Amino acid sequence: MFKSLSNRIMFMHLTFLTFSISIYSVQGLQCYACSSDKLEDCSTLHSDEELPLELCSSEDRFCFTSIENGITTRGCLSSSKKRICSENSCSRCKSNKCNGEIFPEDRLICLHCSGSNCVSQGNSIDVRFPCVNYVPNDECYSIFSHDGKTAYRGCMSDTDQNKGECLGHVQQCHRCSNRACNANSLELEEKLSCIKCTPDGNSNCNILEDFTEAVECARTALGYKNRCYTHSKDGISHRGCLYEANTDIFKECSDENSERCFTCAEEGCNDTSIPDGTQSQ
Repeated sequence: MFKSLSNRIMFMHLTFLTFSISIYSVQGLQCYACSSDKLEDCSTLHSDEELPLELCSSEDRFCFTSIENGITTRGCLSSSKKRICSENSCSRCKSNKCNGEIFPEDRLICLHCSGSNCVSQGNSIDVRFPCVNYVPNDECYSIFSHDGKTAYRGCMSDTDQNKGECLGHVQQCHRCSNRACNANSLELEEKLSCIKCTPDGNSNCNILEDFTEAVECARTALGYKNRCYTHSKDGISHRGCLYEANTDIFKECSDENSERCFTCAEEGCNDTSIPDGTQSQ
């Protein structure tokens, strides 16, 4: 009787073990499956949400993460996808959810933000994460607006319009290639004072009173060197700080060949009429 009971218990253990193995075989390996061209988190791992999972077939023994044309792809390494790891930068592993690490390990990490809050984001961990696109020798960038009220930070491999601010203002754009190196703080240019005069019913600003004093300009972000200007059109002049001028005057006075605008970079230097010949000093 005891022998029969012992055999029965052993049979039940074997049955359970066989069933467990069968269940595991049916379930197979679990791998993260995504592509960064459709889901940026696939490369940045920035979100708190888990990446999508894929249940591999019983024949798939590896999870993979690969880079092809800058795009990060994760999934089960099936026979149809083995080319991915033979032709591209690839990492393989063989345990559940093992392909959820940053790849490659040297992927550049930069600050990513834009707008007014981005000006003071230098120490924020929330905006530090890997570049979406993997490009060898990638760079981080940061650029501030001339008044220092707005900033843009990201990777030079980014495809969004924020990078355009950097490309459009090369001299003002800070580029670097170390981890989170675009966390630089706002720096300002040296102070400058200019004669400020807007024409009204009492004056056309062509001739200044002897007691007219220069007034300090609003300081600009580093790289945006301010200048004093005198702009004359139809017998009427405007004087002031270049980065405080309206759009039309700013555009014309930024042109070194303009015949209607004189600019200079000394204290109160725009106190005379527009000289003949060279317009800027």
